[in-house]
Amino acid sequence: METSEAQREELRLARDASAQAQTDWFYSGIPQKDIDASIRDLTEKLGDKKTLRVAASAAEADLEVLVIGRGKVIRDLGWGGAEAAGEVALRVGSGGRLDGAALAKGGAAFRAKKCVLSRAGAFTIHDFSADAPCWLLVSRKPMVGFSFPWKGAAGHAADAFERFAAENADKITAARTANR
Repeated sequence: METSEAQREELRLARDASAQAQTDWFYSGIPQKDIDASIRDLTEKLGDKKTLRVAASAAEADLEVLVIGRGKVIRDLGWGGAEAAGEVALRVGSGGRLDGAALAKGGAAFRAKKCVLSRAGAFTIHDFSADAPCWLLVSRKPMVGFSFPWKGAAGHAADAFERFAAENADKITAARTANR
């Protein structure tokens, strides 16, 4: 049985809605102090990037970043036992300087980057679209010793934003509302 383009799109939308709901559920109940600490970590790591600037408000920003939460995640690797990691989940939408519809039409995308051996890095669970104008970005850093590396996870997220800005500069420029 062959599926039509409309059926594939309907399935994609259902998967995206499910991924967003699961992410929201997984990170619900995170203490505000932990979210605040992740916001500080991310702001610090973004501030270290020479090509990025943290805006004073959402209205002045190209992207609006919401820290959904952070979690201690244990994954069964199958071949090497379990691995514990710290993850920071972010919802990333267009800020006040970008037209969300133009950004969706332009096809801007985060390119996942993970270190194969340590499984550290940042990846998207949900991609920006006209129907759901946000990315769900998860940044992870495996546990080292007895502490969870929240700053390391924030650093991977900052790296992902820097890569996003470089790889999508033309799409971001085209979506800037100031240019319209």
